[in-house]
Amino acid sequence: MELDSVMTSDPQEVNLSLGFERELLDSLIAIGAPLGQKFKAMGMKEDANAFSRRFYAQMLKFYEKQGGGILQVLYDTIPIAMFLLLPIFAVFLKFFYWKPATFAHHLVFSFYFFTFIFTSFCVILLVNKVWEIPTWIEVLIYLSFIVYLMLALRNFYRSSWVGAFFKASFISFLYMLIIVPVAAIGIITVAFMLY
Repeated sequence: MELDSVMTSDPQEVNLSLGFERELLDSLIAIGAPLGQKFKAMGMKEDANAFSRRFYAQMLKFYEKQGGGILQVLYDTIPIAMFLLLPIFAVFLKFFYWKPATFAHHLVFSFYFFTFIFTSFCVILLVNKVWEIPTWIEVLIYLSFIVYLMLALRNFYRSSWVGAFFKASFISFLYMLIIVPVAAIGIITVAFMLY
């Protein structure tokens, strides 16, 4: 299914055309045509800005390699994103535990919690290489993150069991609802642009 061009309401904005003639592009690739001709066949305007040129270059690379290698770039981007998400998690903690600790304490707690999550993901990936983990076990492992967070909040902040349960649940819910989708879009965008 070919995508139609993306239309913008402002005529000054760039109109990215993703619907191109594949036969023409394939023939240009086969004869080793210059990039400018390939981009023109893909629908790039001559006065395109730098972002549009980069986007078309990445689309051409993706098309030529048929997506090969993009998963590796995506996997390489995830640890960096997790590291950048640490301060956001610390801000959530600061919101819920504003009296007992400074921001540095929340950042240290976030570091330990994300280390647990990152290590768990690494173990899951390694075990999946040898033995296929059933889905229900993976779901239990993912739920263990919330249990671990509750226990960690209880121990680190000396919170009550009920307080730790509700705060862990609410922090996890907000983080999964707001931060994770935004981070996923960011990771995919960065991975595509660095591909």
